[in-house]
Amino acid sequence: MFENFLKPYPSDHDKDVLAARSGLTRNQVSNWFINARVRLWKPLIEEMYKDLKSSSGGRQGGAMEQHMSSQDIAR
Repeated sequence: MFENFLKPYPSDHDKDVLAARSGLTRNQVSNWFINARVRLWKPLIEEMYKDLKSSSGGRQGGAMEQHMSSQDIAR
């Protein structure tokens, strides 16, 4: 998953390949990615956002918040 950190939503083809290689069903692969995004990816993104916001010292936080909310990041 970390290799695809910026692309956490695999294509249908990628899911099919992973299912075939792992012996899991396509649904199990899809569920794994859903769980990984919730448990791993989203908290990392939120932590990075919090660190970015705090490191700016609040000077640019308002502009950043207008363009990048945690809801937008989670999509």
